[in-house]
Amino acid sequence: MIDHSQQAGGGEFVQRPADKPATHLSQVVANLTRLLDYEHRLLAANDYAKLDSVVADKHRIMNQLVTLSPARGQVASKALEAELGSLKSRLERNMKALKIRSGAISELAGTIEEAMRSAQSDGTYGPNGAGGF
Repeated sequence: MIDHSQQAGGGEFVQRPADKPATHLSQVVANLTRLLDYEHRLLAANDYAKLDSVVADKHRIMNQLVTLSPARGQVASKALEAELGSLKSRLERNMKALKIRSGAISELAGTIEEAMRSAQSDGTYGPNGAGGF
């Protein structure tokens, strides 16, 4: 697992000793919060090389969160509800950033496909075209 605690700019991660939650569930929520913020910084910087490890860690931490969350019907504390609401906002923010990038990639792929079809239809890259290799 990669330590996804606070990162300044492009440097290494450092653990914040002041962020010591009282319960294991709070620690998991804090870890996921830091990871989602780190993921957002990677997305904003177009640094996709590290996203595979972030996604793996995100799945692992979310599984821990599900395991530790209060059972259905149990009342969660106001603090936990606020933390989970913050997590939801961060997840939505990152999902929106991913959708924007995915749309841009799809648009670029469509432009490339159209250019290739156009080049093939004018004989440039066809089997009998002058540009054939």
